[in-house]
Amino acid sequence: LGLGLITAILTLAKVLEHLMLNHPVELWSFFFGLVLGSILFLARQTWKWKTADWVVFFGFAIGTFILVGLKSLHTPAGLPFVFLAGAIAICAMILPGISGSYLLVIMGKYAPIIEAVNDRDFTTLAVFCAGIATGILSFVRLVSWMLTHHRHVTLIALTGVMAGALRTLWPWKETLTTRINSEGEVVPLTQTNILPGVEANLLLAIGLAVAGGAAVILIERLAKAEPSNT
Repeated sequence: LGLGLITAILTLAKVLEHLMLNHPVELWSFFFGLVLGSILFLARQTWKWKTADWVVFFGFAIGTFILVGLKSLHTPAGLPFVFLAGAIAICAMILPGISGSYLLVIMGKYAPIIEAVNDRDFTTLAVFCAGIATGILSFVRLVSWMLTHHRHVTLIALTGVMAGALRTLWPWKETLTTRINSEGEVVPLTQTNILPGVEANLLLAIGLAVAGGAAVILIERLAKAEPSNT
């Protein structure tokens, strides 16, 4: 598993950084579709919902929607926040329907970590890995206990978190402020969501979002078709 993660990071980091800089709408459209497909997947796992379930879902969805809109979640760049991002992101390894990269996007640490990999910023990467180790030894056990003893409500809460997080993944944004990255390039720092206009890549963006959702469904079907070893 570790070799697979390292291989993916080393081979895809440059590609993803290039896409984020040159084709952000198309990239975020695909991510948006992935998360939306994951939400539908989790909802199917827990259906049918009672009134209390809807309260939990909307509570976590609204809370996450508000939190990811706060500027403070996107601007901190210090090593303590890198450590925290690693600790939280690793929790996704045991959560169905979501990956650590989604959580990094939500916390505004996806692009900085990709940049650290490409720049061989070993200090940042070491702190990030330390956070991952801490998450494995602490947070993962807590979430695992919740899934074991309160699986239904935990999955509904997770579905709400992902629904609220779609605010961060909305492809069409207006840049409010910028920053200079390590290569001297001007990149977005804070952004606000806007409605898409009639643009050339609109249909492509929609198609990529649909492809992202379809990928989740395909992976689910492949998982069901895989013979059990137990």
